Amino acid sequence: MSSRAVHEIFAGRLIGRRVHDAAGRRVGRVADIVAHKEDGEIVVANYFVGPHGWVQRFAIHGLGLRLRSLAWRYRVNWDQMDLSDPCHPRLTCRAEDLPIERLPPRKRGLKRRPGRSID
Repeated sequence: MSSRAVHEIFAGRLIGRRVHDAAGRRVGRVADIVAHKEDGEIVVANYFVGPHGWVQRFAIHGLGLRLRSLAWRYRVNWDQMDLSDPCHPRLTCRAEDLPIERLPPRKRGLKRRPGRSID
């Protein structure tokens, strides 16, 4: 067993929870959790938190969120999230200290495949 502490939290209960920063200000909701397998265990690498996180998670591309500049979120490292109370997750830093990830604009239209030539 490794020297790090083992904490297990059901990820489904964490998605959608409101997150506050170290100053007590609301940052947004947990939209996604990025994890990877390490030595046979699932380890959390990042959390994606944002004010429009729930919209991004369930959005239909036709809503035009990316055109309205609503498609951004904070990337929170695993060690910047305090989950001592999983029902009320908190950041260990201020929201201004987090990197903002902007989603690229959606491509407009689809390229048509060239028509078949009949010989």
